[in-house]
Amino acid sequence: MSIRNTFFRVEEPFRIYRQFGRSESNTWIGRSRVISNVYHALNVQVGDELHALVGGLFVADRRDGLPDAAPARLSAPKPPLEKNYGSATDEEVLRRLARQGVVREIQRSEAREIDYPAARAAAQRELPERHPEVVELMPSPEMTAFRGTVAAFALGLDELGAKMGWRDHGERPTVHLVAKIEGLGRIEIERAFIPGYHILDIPDAIAPDWPEGAEDHVWAGRTLKKLPKQVELAEVLDDVLRNVADRLLVDEEPAAGPPGPR
Repeated sequence: MSIRNTFFRVEEPFRIYRQFGRSESNTWIGRSRVISNVYHALNVQVGDELHALVGGLFVADRRDGLPDAAPARLSAPKPPLEKNYGSATDEEVLRRLARQGVVREIQRSEAREIDYPAARAAAQRELPERHPEVVELMPSPEMTAFRGTVAAFALGLDELGAKMGWRDHGERPTVHLVAKIEGLGRIEIERAFIPGYHILDIPDAIAPDWPEGAEDHVWAGRTLKKLPKQVELAEVLDDVLRNVADRLLVDEEPAAGPPGPR
């Protein structure tokens, strides 16, 4: 089945990138400055439509309660000169979403009427130079679920002084929590929603007792742990948090001084 010139209605929310302007980037090719498209990262809602045309992908949604449309993409934009290795195209993502029932193909006669040239022109407005290519308006549904799962763990790390950051790639869909703890190193928890597993990068000094089903996962020269979806992640992270607290407590204990006078 060709995805081009086909129309889909959204059955479940998911992450997209909706173009709203253009900006002069910090990249030059010879004497020419590269102009990059700029996107809002947000979630399409049930009833929105995706129109996959020869001229590109458009989202037909609503803004301020009124019908609207804009060029869109289903994966995060890459820097202008970065080569695209292994990333799924919008066509591949749409095929996967259709198989999963996240979108449903509809006839052209059922699709919303869109003035495509006007929608494209509206998304070409000039923004200040070096504008971020992606502006996060809301977390993906996957990130919302993930944060609920690891909320207690993140709170515990915060109280122990860790520096934390989140990476939301809901279109893949994968999400990440990354934390750095002084003296103990870096922790990363990745949740991959398809087919459904977690990848944990935990320093040996604070590693938990890995549950049955945990497998080694080698990536970029590091050995990580892959946990199947049936493993209770919260219990594993509780074990890690206890180990972090124990190590920090040991490090903070004052060294024994010389015995006092008798």
